[in-house]
Amino acid sequence: AWLGRSCHFRFLCFNTTSHRYTIYQSKQEKTLRRFLDKHALMRVSSTMTYSQADGSIRHPTVSLGGLNLKWGNKGMARLEWFPDVQEYHASQNGFQYYELPSSVVLVPFHSMNAANPGHLVWDDFFSIYNLLHMFDLTDYELLLMRYVLQDNERGLWASCDFTDEKKKNCKHMMEK
Repeated sequence: AWLGRSCHFRFLCFNTTSHRYTIYQSKQEKTLRRFLDKHALMRVSSTMTYSQADGSIRHPTVSLGGLNLKWGNKGMARLEWFPDVQEYHASQNGFQYYELPSSVVLVPFHSMNAANPGHLVWDDFFSIYNLLHMFDLTDYELLLMRYVLQDNERGLWASCDFTDEKKKNCKHMMEK
């Protein structure tokens, strides 16, 4: 399901210490999840988490970018993603954040092969545009943030992190 799912997060945060994306679960969201856990046949797509039969908590994951069939199932699975979920407590001391202007939408994405202008336009930018259109966000200013896989493995074949040369070429094309 994660291969065909798209999400529009409100209050998506980027933790500058861990370099990971985070969303904060509100009290209402947690209450909704507990209610849904008691009703096994009920599914709501807007909930951040859901319980599995074994009692573990899962997230409705998405893909962070276009998929290349040459990566195989194992390679493609590396793009399955969901931000870290933390419970929000209004009384948290020292909780500091920078908020983007309301006219800006942050778009994290993994580039399939931005060194190639055709792949950059059709696989990256066109997909991002379709998502913006689907969620009615085309009038917003974009803040694109290229996502680097966090699994400490070499980048996927032909992706921007496959080699240092590829990373340099991707950066060059994205700055044009």
